[in-house]
Amino acid sequence: MALIGTFLRGSDGSFTGTVRTATLLLSVEIRLNLGRRPTSPDYRVVTASGAAFGFGWHTPHPRLGWFVRLILDDVTFPRAVQASLVADPVGQDRFQLLWSR
Repeated sequence: MALIGTFLRGSDGSFTGTVRTATLLLSVEIRLNLGRRPTSPDYRVVTASGAAFGFGWHTPHPRLGWFVRLILDDVTFPRAVQASLVADPVGQDRFQLLWSR
C-alpha cells in the first residue's frame, strides 16, 4: 500500500487533508454523511471546491480497531481508486490515506 495522503480528524468527526499522487494534488474533506440511510455510505469525500470525490465506510478491524474504507473517483480516472484511512502510529488525531489495488 502506498501513502497518498495525510489527514487530521476534526472535533465533528470529519477528516481534512491532502491527497497527493504523481499527477494529483487535492485538498479534500472526508465528511460524515449526516442523515444517511442504512444502505448509504458513512462518509462523503469532497474537494476544497465542493466537487464530489468519493465515499467511505467505517470498518471494524481486529488489529487496528477500525479504519475508513474509501472509494475515490473522478472523471479523469480510468477507474475508481480504493484506499484506506488509518490512524497514524505517531500522532493522535492524525491519519494516513493508503492506496490499495
